[in-house]
Amino acid sequence: MRKTFATALTVAVCLLTAGCPKSRIDGPSVGDRTIIVPTHHRGTVSEFARLVGSRMLPVRGYGVVGGLGKDGSSQIPSHLRNYLIQYLRRRDIGSRKAGMEELPPERILRDMDTAIVEISGLIPSCAPKGRLFDVQIRAIGSQVRSLEGGVLYEAELRLATGNVTAPDRGSKILATAGGSVFVNPFIDETKASELVKLRAGRVIGGGKTFDRRSIRLQLLNPDFTRAAVIQRSINERFQRPGKPRVANAKGSDAVSITIPLEWRGDYLHFLDLVTHMSLQTAGGRWEKRAREVARAMTLPKANHDELSLVWEAMGRRAIPIISTHYTDADPFISYYSARAGMRLGDLVAAPEVILRVAASPGSPLRTEALQELGRHPRFIRSLPILRKTLNDNDDIIRVIAYESLRKIGRNSAVMTIPVGEFYLDIVRSEGHGAIYATQSEKSRVVLFGGDMVLTQPIYFSGLQNLVTINAAAKDKYITVFRKVGTSGRISPAFKIMPTAKALIMALGQQAKSGQGVLMTPDLDIEGKPKRDSAGGIVYKRASVKGLGFSYGQVVTILHRLCKQGSLASDNASAPTKFVLQKPKGLQEFLRGATDTGRPNITGR
Repeated sequence: MRKTFATALTVAVCLLTAGCPKSRIDGPSVGDRTIIVPTHHRGTVSEFARLVGSRMLPVRGYGVVGGLGKDGSSQIPSHLRNYLIQYLRRRDIGSRKAGMEELPPERILRDMDTAIVEISGLIPSCAPKGRLFDVQIRAIGSQVRSLEGGVLYEAELRLATGNVTAPDRGSKILATAGGSVFVNPFIDETKASELVKLRAGRVIGGGKTFDRRSIRLQLLNPDFTRAAVIQRSINERFQRPGKPRVANAKGSDAVSITIPLEWRGDYLHFLDLVTHMSLQTAGGRWEKRAREVARAMTLPKANHDELSLVWEAMGRRAIPIISTHYTDADPFISYYSARAGMRLGDLVAAPEVILRVAASPGSPLRTEALQELGRHPRFIRSLPILRKTLNDNDDIIRVIAYESLRKIGRNSAVMTIPVGEFYLDIVRSEGHGAIYATQSEKSRVVLFGGDMVLTQPIYFSGLQNLVTINAAAKDKYITVFRKVGTSGRISPAFKIMPTAKALIMALGQQAKSGQGVLMTPDLDIEGKPKRDSAGGIVYKRASVKGLGFSYGQVVTILHRLCKQGSLASDNASAPTKFVLQKPKGLQEFLRGATDTGRPNITGR
């Protein structure tokens, strides 16, 4: 009886702590292997379990890009013919129902206005249903000359496998993809060796997950007690009263995770906290663990970022311990302590550290601090520093400050204008003018330094003579026109104000009825242009809203105008710089670019 009682008491103690741990000198064992547990993982969920569903999932599919004029292909690969015909029919493309009975799928596929492409992408870690991601496309067939200006019809994406002969077999549909194609704007069309790059591109935010990816913690060693402790710890930290469980133990080897509604917009950070959650929380053990984290911060090879997350996972009760390290002489200990405190709700003492680092040009943590300020929209004291940083000489720092301001919102430094399929942001700042263009997740053109002017005289012809922009030195307006459709006809010569804002809106707005920035001569009853008292032609708003260029085409035009020195900010005579965001997640396809590239900026 004594032995039975002692066993029961041991089990009870295990349930109240972190389970019945084995010797943790070297960490847990898996089979015959021993895992060396890093200091920041000891005693946390990640010591005993691994997050399943956290890897990016490669997907692939095949689809059709339209709107290419005469740059497409009439070739249909035999192994894709039936699949693509049936897929277009299911989407009512080339059907009587869609009013396109005279354009059956077979004819659409053989039209030079279209091209068959291979689509690839990476579904983000633990992505919920409807999560957008970037996809890359590559033309199939030697006839295709360019994908520039094209639109990818909605296509199916499945798990990327070696089966290319039957794309509709194998895994279930994991995502769909579609949208305007973005082609490398740095391609020099005057060089024959560069033209092959026009056959590849990406669709920014074009992928969309079909269903949510299931998330679970897989225990390294099956253990009912350990699974129960993990479930309880997570629910105590994240489950709200009356709401469904966040964690559910599924037997001895797995715990399923449901992302709470309030964390859906920052689910990767939530999962970081789950895996860094300390299981030594019963009684006063969490306080002991919090002080252990503080000591670990001082070790020579300490991972301050990970240790900060362990603190943060403990919740607000840890703030009194964390706050004692805000003033540490070590800048990394000071910063990462303050970061944990600020995220846990300390908006009095912790922000002082973050603000000081964000305002210090020589700090190795400045980038992280500027990003961190963007995570706290209620902390309006960050606005002056972020606005001032918009004037920095480093374009990368300016971009980070802008992104944080845009996340915070409610500020006068950034004005956003919807333009067709993308957004135009005008940023009030001093110093040199710069145009920043994104090519991942969201399509945005950003003008640093306010609106810019087109320097005159100007003559520009680009996109294989698809667009022409010109003006004499003393002209009040800029003339812009384009080729229309596959016929090669020329649009009317529209007039616009000589500013980057007007040009971007004229190029990017859809070519449909409505008033935009385009202007045409105001005619009298005899059909002649009206003139003012000085003899100049009087212009009125055109009946068409814009010229209908894609986001990628607009970016290409802006890049080349910057390259030839035709854009300058109002407060600086120096030519405008062009900065292109480097893509996230997918392998970068803009190789050999000489313009300024922004590195991937990721943060928790």
